[in-house]
Amino acid sequence: MNNLLDKQQVADWLLGTAHDEGMEISPKKLQKIMYYVYAWGLVFLNETGDDLQESIFDGKFEAWVHGPVDPDIYREYANYGYEPINTGKITVPKIHNEVVADVLDQVWNTYSQFSANQLERLTHSELPWKEGRKGLDPFERAHDRIDDVVIFNYYGNELAR
Repeated sequence: MNNLLDKQQVADWLLGTAHDEGMEISPKKLQKIMYYVYAWGLVFLNETGDDLQESIFDGKFEAWVHGPVDPDIYREYANYGYEPINTGKITVPKIHNEVVADVLDQVWNTYSQFSANQLERLTHSELPWKEGRKGLDPFERAHDRIDDVVIFNYYGNELAR
């Protein structure tokens, strides 16, 4: 799959935008918003779930107890725990692809208003996370990836509503 940005560019864009707007963002909230960037990117960058060619970044989201988590991003910010990520002022990277810039803006405008716990509840109500947790106990650890086709189909159907 062709990735248009790397994970850190997306994280920097989100953290920089949050800082510029005077908003705090915890690792859990960052994970959930990055998940939505990834999910909606699949929808807007691809025609069908049968041939997923493009993604905004190389997301490898797993259905963890608290919602979708990309282990690389988790490790990068885990030392903040449930506290806001404070890396100082981050310059928001310039996004040259108009579709990607639009997805980032729309996801930010839609999901940044919610707390990390609200975003967790939202992802728990959606099919991709539920499918990823199928057969697991509520607090059982899991490291299976959430299927990109399930993500594409679910959010594509949501868009069509």
